[in-house]
Amino acid sequence: MKSPSGEARALVYDIETAPIIGTVWGKYEQNLIWSIQDWYILGFSWRWLGERKKTQSSFMHTYKLYKKDPTSDYEIVKKLHELFNEADIVVAHNGNSFDQKKAQARMIIHGFDPPSPYQQVDTKLVARRNFNFTSNKLDDLGSYFGYGNKMKTDKDLWRKCMAGDLKAWDYMRRYCDRDVELLEKIYLKMRAWDKQHPNLANIENRPDACPKCGSDKGMIGQGNIYTKTGVFQRVQCKSCGSYSRLRKGVKNEKPKYV
Repeated sequence: MKSPSGEARALVYDIETAPIIGTVWGKYEQNLIWSIQDWYILGFSWRWLGERKKTQSSFMHTYKLYKKDPTSDYEIVKKLHELFNEADIVVAHNGNSFDQKKAQARMIIHGFDPPSPYQQVDTKLVARRNFNFTSNKLDDLGSYFGYGNKMKTDKDLWRKCMAGDLKAWDYMRRYCDRDVELLEKIYLKMRAWDKQHPNLANIENRPDACPKCGSDKGMIGQGNIYTKTGVFQRVQCKSCGSYSRLRKGVKNEKPKYV
């Protein structure tokens, strides 16, 4: 647990990358002949879970380095590394396959050490392993849950940003901000269902807190759980609705929660 307040910090974020620029012989289903410019991180948006502050963003064109080298993402990666160092949990959609690995690839290229350990929640994987939605895309999940959709865009937005179009950069920032705001709502919606979610009670060293949301507003007793090692009271969190069990065995004692 990294926060001096004693509460776990969860970073909700989304990155945007530039495409690889290369040469091909034709337009359709072509192999790359050679690469002219590799991908890099254009920027990202983020917010700390539960904070009332606006979603924040960090994009290349806002840094002085951009005028000197419009393809250098060093300042972006540095900021992302700092945030990872502050986080106990990081939340991203398709983060295990894309955001986290892309971020770490740029971190090691720029010579950063690994960030302080954190636990990862990939909402795309949460949706896939707990439900059978028609689609697990962020846009579709937002629609299913009534939270709205991503902002509309096309591939030309990336081309315009890479060409230095300031209006395109502003739209890219708002596009990414919207993704993070949608992501936070979807994460909170599915959190109680996720059996593999990081245990906040352990992270914060608060045995009576809810393992999923960290709330200490109370539990509702829901019978017992019988294991090979003993009998434990099953409880339901009043805040998020998730189920868990108390650490201490029931034995012949009265249940802690009713």
